[in-house]
Amino acid sequence: METISLNCANCGAPLSVADYATTVTCEHCGAKLGIKYDDGESPRDSADRTTPDKEDAPSSEEKPRARTEVLEVVKAGVEVIGAGVKVVDRVSSVFFWTKVTIVAIVVICVFVCCVVPSLVFFGLFSERFRDTDEAKTNSGGTVVEEKDQSGNDAAGGVEKSPVVNDPVPVQAPMDLGKAIAQLNHPDPRVRDQADKVVRRLDADPELMVRQCLEDLNSDERKSAALGRLASLEIAPPLHKSVVAAVGPLIRRHQLPEERVETLDVLAKCFPLGIPKMVEAMQNLAYRREAVQRLRQAGPVVETFVWVALKNDDYWLHRDVCELLAEIGTERSIPQLKSLAQTTNQQIVTKAARSAIGAIVAANRQPVDVPAAPKLIMLEKE
Repeated sequence: METISLNCANCGAPLSVADYATTVTCEHCGAKLGIKYDDGESPRDSADRTTPDKEDAPSSEEKPRARTEVLEVVKAGVEVIGAGVKVVDRVSSVFFWTKVTIVAIVVICVFVCCVVPSLVFFGLFSERFRDTDEAKTNSGGTVVEEKDQSGNDAAGGVEKSPVVNDPVPVQAPMDLGKAIAQLNHPDPRVRDQADKVVRRLDADPELMVRQCLEDLNSDERKSAALGRLASLEIAPPLHKSVVAAVGPLIRRHQLPEERVETLDVLAKCFPLGIPKMVEAMQNLAYRREAVQRLRQAGPVVETFVWVALKNDDYWLHRDVCELLAEIGTERSIPQLKSLAQTTNQQIVTKAARSAIGAIVAANRQPVDVPAAPKLIMLEKE
């Protein structure tokens, strides 16, 4: 009950309130008062609830006994929980080791049923292949000879028994002439054996270069011949022949590594290879690698680079201006000024003026090109 008054709030006179009465009137002053009860409660019940009897309150002796009983119940509950945890741990550990045992059994079965038979199978076949290889080779190594359509040996004309899908082994030791002829053979095993013979007998690099030039005409041997040319020292008397054989490759489709090797071979043939490198720079697939090698050559190649300015590709003009800014001398300034005045591309004009400023700031000295036949200079095609 929220508000109960047994005296008048106006005059203080005592009031007589009936059970469950909602209003009461003071007999002395006539004031009306409202009474609010809790649900199902009378004023008498409210008074009884607010003033409990002393007999109903627990005694001081009963409180420790109740506390002891509560502690015993809590202790029993803790013991029950501990026993349950032990049971769960024991059951979970049993399940864990059961799973481990099952997995181990499965792994052993798979190994016995699959892996062991496979090892035995491949072991038998490897022995068979080893026996076949030993039957084809001698103790000194295998040398493969090419055969013409008549079935005769290409080198000595000796007829050998045909072998289907396998090169024809030669039991005789390889001499230097045969080793050089097999330097660029499609079979890497044959190339390795030929390399060993060439290194052991100290073959003449000129003979190997000529063999590589001959093998450039073969689609099967071209890639190996190009890679070997890039690794050989090319004597100046052979530069013209090498440029004539390797130069046309820049107009063909090549793999990235073949393009790099082609430019490396042309760079070895300085200065005869420089015009072909400038021509390669006009091919977008070769441009980055060609510009890098021309930059490494320095001012000596600036006069060759001017030819690329006759091309209609303004992106090429920009790259040429950037190259001349790094290697150019005062001799390139007239070419750059003419380009800046005639082009209608703002990017080219900006690059040409920037190159002129870089050349003036660098103040490089012109370098004369070594003597070379004029017929190999790049011509506009």
